[in-house]
Amino acid sequence: PADRAPRDPVDPEPAAGDGPAGRLRRSARAARAALRDLRAARPDATSAVWARRGAFAVVAAGLVGLLVVGPSTAPRPTLVPPGTVLPAPGFPEFGQVSVAVAAGVGLPTQPRAHCFLLASTERQRERGLMGVRSLQRYAGMAYTFPAPTSDVFYMADTPMPLTVAWFRADGRFIASADMVPCPAGTTHCPFTAAPGPYSSAIEVPRGHLAGLGIGPGALVQLGGPCIGS
Repeated sequence: PADRAPRDPVDPEPAAGDGPAGRLRRSARAARAALRDLRAARPDATSAVWARRGAFAVVAAGLVGLLVVGPSTAPRPTLVPPGTVLPAPGFPEFGQVSVAVAAGVGLPTQPRAHCFLLASTERQRERGLMGVRSLQRYAGMAYTFPAPTSDVFYMADTPMPLTVAWFRADGRFIASADMVPCPAGTTHCPFTAAPGPYSSAIEVPRGHLAGLGIGPGALVQLGGPCIGS
């Protein structure tokens, strides 16, 4: 019938010195000959045979995959209410925030989001990156304020050379400045001031600002937890 594959002919008894390889070759030749005969006798049967074989192979592979890796059920997502600040792994005194960047003039143009430490309270802003020698997976620290401010930055007990950038309430870039480390025990640490009132600021390792797409003409948006956290 057309819905059955041709049977392989029964192999003769192996000759002296013949082994599994010889029997396999004879079986393959016999299968090819039977397939040629089927094509000559019933051209439309061949496609039906192979379609059924293919369907069987797909079903068998699916069953094997189900047994090995289990059903492909996506994990249930965890909803985060708007405005929620998640703790920053490795920096328990701070939160974390996603900073989306629309690049400035002459900087990388692809919009990107970066994960920053978040200092949103007065205590966190005063602490900043004091004593921090590695930001681990974070691009820097973001500072948010309840209203436009003219607060100055300083590098007391901060071993990392940093660059600070200031932004308006709508996220538009105002200016940036490099800051020199001021190790513990230094009697005087200079202040770094923005050219005018600002609503948010970020600190990054010195030299990293342009790589984030931040500079004149850039627009940033702070909000939401970091992706993958």
